[in-house]
Amino acid sequence: MDKVIKEKAYTIRGLAILAIILCHTPTIIANHCHADLAVSIFFFLTGYFVMNNYLNKKKYLDKNFIIRKIYNIYIPFVISNIIYILTYIIVYKHYCFNNILDLILKIIGIIPVNGFLWYVAHVLMYYIIFYFFYHKTKNKSISFYLLTYMTYLLIVFGLCACFRIWGGCVLFEHLLLAIGGLCAIIINKKENIKLYSNKNKIILCILFIIIFIYSLYQNNLLIIITLQVMIPFFSLIVFKYNKVLDFIGKNSLLLYIYHIQIIMVMNQYKIINNELLYILVFLIANISIIVVWEIIKRISNKKEK
Repeated sequence: MDKVIKEKAYTIRGLAILAIILCHTPTIIANHCHADLAVSIFFFLTGYFVMNNYLNKKKYLDKNFIIRKIYNIYIPFVISNIIYILTYIIVYKHYCFNNILDLILKIIGIIPVNGFLWYVAHVLMYYIIFYFFYHKTKNKSISFYLLTYMTYLLIVFGLCACFRIWGGCVLFEHLLLAIGGLCAIIINKKENIKLYSNKNKIILCILFIIIFIYSLYQNNLLIIITLQVMIPFFSLIVFKYNKVLDFIGKNSLLLYIYHIQIIMVMNQYKIINNELLYILVFLIANISIIVVWEIIKRISNKKEK
């Protein structure tokens, strides 16, 4: 299963990020999307790969671990907040902040300026708590890891309650982080585990399809939680490696933090009325951001050499 996840991870992320950004568009697609299921895939894969890297790389949790995560996640988040504020001012012709202090707090994320980026605080919270639990421990029993994850979830619930940083179905997503991590532990502990035998594939697919269809007619909280837990495993069974989706998946953070600015511009200036054309232009604009970014990276890498 570890090999299966590694081969398909970015392909699945690519499809998931496309589903998420399309769910935010003012089109008919948004009315029929389950964005929470796509978000769950990201949290599961994050939990899985953080734990898998920790178990297989000797210096993964070194003293620069938190600095790397801040550089890779928090800095892009701050930059996107700045661009969001500038875009808001240009598009709507007025400020989205009350004073300088309010502006600073929104830039650094203490006060959310773009509600769609709620996940950043929670992912960083996971990395910090993960480092606290594991930077001096390794190769413990499964029961040890299970206990630490239960403690982690209790800490998250407490922090979310104290600071009111819920954001969406955040408790479900932290549960997916834990499930992804525990999945990595089980696979590393039991090399010959066959979670994806043909029999298990068929059973899981049938169950998922039945529950998903049922959820379309019954808005039941337990059903939604069940789907969020099942969707990562279902995705790993159904989807195959795709070069284009793999490329998109590797740049999923870039797409997520800038797609709202594109929607703001397209909506305010009513650039396109036809929904299909709107979606096409929207996707082209988002892919263009990735292409430009890749060109900038290649140019900068050549200069460094």
